[in-house]
Amino acid sequence: MGLTIDLYKKLPKESFELFIRNLSVREYLREIWRLYELNRTLDYLKEFDGIFEELFRFFFRPFELVIFNERVIRNIIPIQELFAGRDVVSAYTAFLESIISHMRVTFQLFTESMFLQKLPVEKFLEEWEEFSRKFETTGELLLQDYPFALPENAKNYLLDCFVHWKEFVESYEIYKKLIRDAYGRAVDRLLNLANSTGFQSFENFRDSFQECLAKEFDPLLKSEEYLETQGRLIKTLFDHIYCFRRFLELLIENNPASPFATVSQIDEAYKRILDLRRKVSELEKRIEKLEGERCSKK
Repeated sequence: MGLTIDLYKKLPKESFELFIRNLSVREYLREIWRLYELNRTLDYLKEFDGIFEELFRFFFRPFELVIFNERVIRNIIPIQELFAGRDVVSAYTAFLESIISHMRVTFQLFTESMFLQKLPVEKFLEEWEEFSRKFETTGELLLQDYPFALPENAKNYLLDCFVHWKEFVESYEIYKKLIRDAYGRAVDRLLNLANSTGFQSFENFRDSFQECLAKEFDPLLKSEEYLETQGRLIKTLFDHIYCFRRFLELLIENNPASPFATVSQIDEAYKRILDLRRKVSELEKRIEKLEGERCSKK
């Protein structure tokens, strides 16, 4: 374990993952080969599923990370779940109450007379509870009122975000099925070879598996269905990200208490900075030119 951690520290993350997953694939192949040597026949084993997960994790990784956005979108409705300030206050109040309880038991071991008057910490706790009541609201935004409370432009981006998300998930399922079916056909090829001609060595078994994968995935990756699915998957993904980002930006822009700058505001600031740099550079060149002309006249 220590050697693996040291290796993780030194190697780039992508290289380390590729190295670890290649080792796992090799172990799965070794186990399949061991079972084949015992029986001289081969059926579909769970190790083939393990190989699939290790080999094609890089195909699915970018899209699986984006799927976590679904949890964020669910948290948007109702909006109260995004602004849970009262939960923080309640948690801190409970923390203080636990401290008071602990202190009361501790002091009680020494004297009973100290509790005839309130401790400074108890007074602070009472003031804190009184102060925290100011954060409580008499009413909450109901779920059926949420669509009407959205800013004017934000509602359209939110609806488009849901539409693109649905299209993305559908395309992703098709994408996974294409890869999974091709892998299944490659394994079937390998099983037919194992039960017909057989393998003489582990190296021969490994090379045959690679050839079976190549025969199925070379035409798949060039097929029109795969390319169309991949293109649709990427397009709907970026459309979803753009609409979701714009929705959050509009929510922030319409909140006067928000201390955060949106991406659009930052882009505008950078644009303004670059424009000012260009103008300053032009002024410096003009000043240098005027100074040169002045020196030549002298």
